[in-house]
Amino acid sequence: MSRKPVVWYAAGRIERDRNRFGLVECSLLGFEQEAWSAIPKVVEETVEGVTFAYSGPWTVGCDHGCAHVAGDHNPWASSKSAGTYGTGTHGAAENFCSSNTGSADAGSVVFERSLAGIARADAVFVWLEDAECYGTLLEIGYAFALKKPIYLAYAPCVFSNGEMWFAFKAARKTMQSPNARDAFLAAIKYVDGLSQD
Repeated sequence: MSRKPVVWYAAGRIERDRNRFGLVECSLLGFEQEAWSAIPKVVEETVEGVTFAYSGPWTVGCDHGCAHVAGDHNPWASSKSAGTYGTGTHGAAENFCSSNTGSADAGSVVFERSLAGIARADAVFVWLEDAECYGTLLEIGYAFALKKPIYLAYAPCVFSNGEMWFAFKAARKTMQSPNARDAFLAAIKYVDGLSQD
């Protein structure tokens, strides 16, 4: 009898390419959104022989990446060096999502689906690459409150005894990694190994 794949929520900054750490495409565009709301997406990564299910986060709009860059296309983002709202590194605001998609509640959709995805997950993977991960910290707190096992990976520039120490306390396991993809694969394999014991 084959085992059901472990359902993972993959927290961390969402980049322009619409995928979570090179393992799963996470845009809702072009899909039946209610299906993704109810059924985690099953992913098979054949090179490493990894199978898992993905419950979020999902993105809306033009891959969420519009909010990453300054310019005419994104009035909420500015250069990171300017130190003003919308640092040019992550999502700018609910209003930006709404104006970009033409949906009055697009930001709310992302928020609600993220919370639902954490609740649905068997485990939560977190990638920390700097201290400006405000949404990720909320995801960690919500997952911890739901007693979800949290596997926190961090870039070499992040220190577990630095500003992020409180988030590290919530994790069941932590690991330093040069990149998110390798860390996510390691977490998946580690949990798969536990479930086979």
